[in-house]
Amino acid sequence: MGGKLIQPGNRAELVAGLRKVLSDRISLIQSVLSVPYGNKTVPLMLWPAQREYLDNKSHADIILKSRQLGITTAVCADLFIDAITIPHLTVLSIAHNDKAAETVIMPKYQLFYALLPDMINVKGHEIWIKPKLDGDSRSLMYFSDLNGTLLESRIRVGTAGSIGTGRGEAIHRFHGTEIAAWPEGTAAAALAGVEGAMSSP
Repeated sequence: MGGKLIQPGNRAELVAGLRKVLSDRISLIQSVLSVPYGNKTVPLMLWPAQREYLDNKSHADIILKSRQLGITTAVCADLFIDAITIPHLTVLSIAHNDKAAETVIMPKYQLFYALLPDMINVKGHEIWIKPKLDGDSRSLMYFSDLNGTLLESRIRVGTAGSIGTGRGEAIHRFHGTEIAAWPEGTAAAALAGVEGAMSSP
């Protein structure tokens, strides 16, 4: 199923509508992302703390928070939207241990993709939003193209104990969890590797 044909006379209006959809991050997240709730899935309706983060985030944030506010979910949702809409983007999430990386962080991204609709409606036109997933493992999701348009974006998940995580490739979005719990003696090296690789997409 492909998107509807865009008539030349509607192109400017459609582009403006698409830009508005992508810029309204909270509405977009709540419209296209879902989470498990009991034995079913429901739209990701953001809590006040999640909304506050998304409304006030900057290019570099350190978040001191209580547990169970959903901040990790909000950050992952925000980064996931970037990864599926910005070409050649690399997202890196570093957890404090293997269990968090493999059972908390990566499953969030994988579930967002699994439940992502193929299309969204903009100005009466169905626009393809679900990219092709060519690589999916415990540490990497690779999105090759979006409805025939080259995307080549990726989400990489690692741990603070993996000193090499983040080295050797440009990183455009970074998320580090529970930094206070990172293994002593490795945190500085891991952060240095990430800082040296940070770049604009």
